[in-house]
Amino acid sequence: MKTVFSIVMLIIFGSIALFLLAIARIPGTLLTLKPKWQSRGRIIIGTIIATLGQSYIYLACVAFIISWTTLASRRNDVVGFLLWPVAFIAVASPLVANLFYAYGVEEEHHEKANVVGSYITLIVSLVGFFIFAFAPTVKSMAWGWVPYNRALVSYNIKKDIWASTNSFFSGIDILSNAHKLVQAMPSSKDMLGDYVKIGTLLDESKNEFLKCDIKIMNSTHDGWGDILSTKAIPAIDFYLKGLLPSGDDKDWTRGDALVLDFNRWMDSNLNSLLARLKEKYKFEIEIGQPVQRFP
Repeated sequence: MKTVFSIVMLIIFGSIALFLLAIARIPGTLLTLKPKWQSRGRIIIGTIIATLGQSYIYLACVAFIISWTTLASRRNDVVGFLLWPVAFIAVASPLVANLFYAYGVEEEHHEKANVVGSYITLIVSLVGFFIFAFAPTVKSMAWGWVPYNRALVSYNIKKDIWASTNSFFSGIDILSNAHKLVQAMPSSKDMLGDYVKIGTLLDESKNEFLKCDIKIMNSTHDGWGDILSTKAIPAIDFYLKGLLPSGDDKDWTRGDALVLDFNRWMDSNLNSLLARLKEKYKFEIEIGQPVQRFP
C-alpha cells in the first residue's frame, strides 16, 4: 500500500514540476513574444534567460524528486526498486510535454527563445537526474535549500559513520585476535600454521581499517581518524613486514610502539567517543560486538 501511495505521490510531483516549468519560462518568453520584438539580440537574451530559468527551477524539482524517492525507497514497507522508473518518468514527462508545448507556441506566436531553452533544459535535467541519483552531494552545491535534501545528506552521513564505526571496531577485534596468537606462539604446536593465521588476521584487520572514512571519523571525534591512519594501519604494516623472511624483530618492535600509542589514545578517548556516537547517532556499541544495525 505504501508503494502505491509513493507512486501516486511521484505522479503528483511530476504535475507540479510541469506547472513550475510553465512559470519559469515566462521571463524569456516575454522578450520574443511579438514578431516585431524578434531581433537577433532579443532572441539570444531571451534564450539565455529561458534556459537558465527553466534549468535551475527544474533541476530543483529533480533534486526534490531524487531525495524524496531515495528516502522513500529505503523504507521497509516500500518496494524501492519500483519507485525509480516512476521517478524517471515523473521527471522526463513534464520536460517532453514542455518541449511539445514550446514547438506549438513557437509556430503560433514565434516564441523562439522558449524552444531552444526547452531543448537545453530537457538535456540538462535528464543528465542531472542520473548525476543527482548517483552523486547526491552534488545537489547540495546549488540546491541545498530543496526539501528533503538536507534529510538525505544527514542520512548519508549517518550511514557513512555507521560503516566506518563498524569497520573500526571490527578491525580492532581482529587485530586483538592476532595479538593473542602472537602471545601464544612460544607454546604453539604448529608454529608455521600459526604464522599463517597471524598474517591472515593482520590482513583482515587492515582491510577493515581501510574501509573507514578518515575525514568523517575526524569530524565525529577529534583525532579519531588520525589515530587510525597514523598508528594502527602503519603498525599492521610493520607486523606484516616482520612476518616476511626478510623481516626482523625491529619491525615487530616498531609495530608494538605504534599499537601502544594507539591504545593510549583509546584509553583516553574511548568513553567520550562512545558517548558521542550514542548522543549524535544513537549507536549502542558494546566492544567486541557489531554496531547496531543501520538504519
